[in-house]
Formats: sequence, C-alpha cells, structure tokens
Amino acid sequence: MSNYLKLKKYQNLFKKGYIDNDFISLQNIFENLDKIFTVSRINILRYNINIKLFRLLNYICSLKIRKHYTSTIHYWIPLSNSENIYDHRSKYFLSSRSIKNQINLIRTNSFISSLRLVFSLPNVIFLNGFQRKTSFKEIKKLKNLRNKCLFYEKNEKILSENLKKFFLKNNIKKLICIDDYRIIQTLLEASKPLKIKTVAYQHGRFNDFQLCFKGKTFDEFIVWSNFFKKELIKINENYSQKKIKVLNFRFKNIKLNNNSNNILYLCEQKVPIKEIFKDIMLLCKTSSNKKKIFVRLRVKDDYPKNFLNFLSLQGIKTLKETTLSEAIHNNNIKYLIAYNSTALLEVSLYNVYPIMLIKNNFYSKYYLKKKIIFKLKKIENFEILKKKLDSDIGKSKLKKIKKKIWY
Repeated sequence: MSNYLKLKKYQNLFKKGYIDNDFISLQNIFENLDKIFTVSRINILRYNINIKLFRLLNYICSLKIRKHYTSTIHYWIPLSNSENIYDHRSKYFLSSRSIKNQINLIRTNSFISSLRLVFSLPNVIFLNGFQRKTSFKEIKKLKNLRNKCLFYEKNEKILSENLKKFFLKNNIKKLICIDDYRIIQTLLEASKPLKIKTVAYQHGRFNDFQLCFKGKTFDEFIVWSNFFKKELIKINENYSQKKIKVLNFRFKNIKLNNNSNNILYLCEQKVPIKEIFKDIMLLCKTSSNKKKIFVRLRVKDDYPKNFLNFLSLQGIKTLKETTLSEAIHNNNIKYLIAYNSTALLEVSLYNVYPIMLIKNNFYSKYYLKKKIIFKLKKIENFEILKKKLDSDIGKSKLKKIKKKIWY
C-alpha cells in the first residue's frame, strides 16, 4: 500500500474516532496499517521470551552503569552484521569520549548480537528490554482496526512509562537521539514530565507522512541545511527558529572526475524486485557501455539468484561501500537513478545528477513538487535525457538544485 493510500485510510480512522490527537503511537499506526498479524502461539511465545531475555540483559547492564555514572542518555541504532557498529547517521555524535560518558540506549533485533555489545559498548542498555509482553488473545483481536490502533498506543504508553522510570532512577538530565520516526514521541513523552533537556538530530528527509513530528517538540533539533529547517517548521510550527540548529554533520562535498559518465541505479525497499530487474535490463539494452552501469543493493535484503547472476553476466558492478558518498567517489558516479530514496537529495551536493523514475506510484511526489530532481518517465529514454543533462541548461539546473537544498 502506498503512503498516499495509507494516509487516506489513516484519516478515515481519525474521523471514526479510532485515533486521537494525543496518541504517541501515530507513526506506528500509520506505518502498520497494512500489516497482517500472524496469530501463532509459538511466535507469541518466542516474542515474549525475547522480551524476558532483554529485560535480564538490561538488569545486568544497569548494574554496570552504576559504576560509570552519567546524566546523559543517547538513543541510537548500531549497525548489525558489521565489525564497525557505529552507523554513519549517528557517528558525528559518538566520539570515544561521549560513548564512555553517556548511557547508550540502542535498538537491536538480535539477542545474540546484543550479547556481543554488552562486552564491546560501555554503558549500554537495550530498548527491547523496556517493551511489554503480549498475549495470544490480544493478537487475535487485531483484525479489528480499532483494536489495532489501541494496541499500538498501549505498547507505546507502557514503553514510555518504563523509560521514564529508568530515566528517573538514573537521574537523567539530557536526552540525545537520532530522529527515529518510530519512537521519538515515546521518548519525548518519557522526558518532558522529568524536565529532561531533549536534543534530536536528522537522519532522513522530512515529509507529510511523518506524523511523529506533529506532536511534542525537542528543545533542540539539529538539521542538515536551511532547506530541511524550513520543511520541519512546515510540519510543526512549534519548531521555532531558535529550536532548530543547522549543521551539516553528515555530508561533505567530494571531488569527482568531471569526464565520467558512470550511472548508479539504487535498489529500494518498496520497489518490487520485478521492477528493479526490468529497469536494469532496459538500461543495459539502451546503454552504449554496460561497464558504466553500477548497482547499489540494500544490505538487509535478499535478492534472487537469477537477478544476481544477470548482473554478473552483464558485467554490472554491485557497490559495497558503507556510505553513498564513498560509493560515488570511488566509482566516479555522474548520474543517480532512483524512485524515492533520500539519496536523490544527497547527491546534488556532490554535483551528481539526481534522476527520479516516474512510474507505478513508487516515486516521490514530494520531490516532484519541490523541483529538486530530474524526471525520467521511461528508463529506456535515459540516453536522450543524458544529452539534456550534459548541456549548459542541465548543468545550470543542477547548480540550482544544489543551492536550494544545501545552501
């Protein structure tokens, strides 16, 4: 279900009174409107055992935290299946000194990987350990939309209350967090009554589907540029000029080979593999040099063997760099093709052409409205578009896009 259809469904639930303005779970309700719960006693048992294990882990970790007292807590998301756990989205705020002098509240999925973090990360505490258990009887009722909304709200309220107790017990004075849409209102709900200073930092774009920004506000919000500052204020007018700080802590300009004609196609989460496969096949057919085509896969996704074999046979390189800027710099990318990714905003900073495919409702209407991308309705017409981009008019438009977003 597209975000636009979700929003219509969400607004209908609001009219029926299933959702209230004061809910702190609005984002989770919106994101999971099309989620189908599997009613399985075994799955519920596994989930509840996992919660118990994380609670035990938190108890052990809390004993260690007392020996290294700190009044600051930082919520962030470590990288999984990586030797370097520090996600580039939070890295600027995770110096070796700050990690030791703060409580590191982290979100993980695997209990095994969390065990490793107990020994490698100081003052660590796990978000999962504050979650509530559920029951078979409760999950059975979630086919009813009203029950579904109340279920998410109950989860977040209990999570918030558990976090508040932890903050109070550890005399927390300051909360720093990545602006994880799923939990920021829950964190604010726990912090505000205790008069904890709250600081958030940006990790992605802002849009009308991020209902989490329309509620309580942080005391300070750090964003990448004035463009994003204006967008945040549009979503929530309570973010005054004083509350938002502009600091491009994540993206740095890079030097590229201007003579390059390399193309990077991004595989995205909500675009079906059939569409991705079709796009790349057409790009190969119409491209004068297949060796100029690069593909960036999503690390968390599993791709069919026939798709990966196709890329190999065509001589298309899949990029392994951790960050997009590294991938662009190391491979002299000049054109980026995607539907909806934040990368379409990022690449103009590097003087790379952000090209958005306009088809099948996978694309971002927000980008289209803001005129911050180059449109491509048919990927087989890329060579025609490329000639326009390489003209003086195309180069001038890229400069305007870069200035609009980043200066």
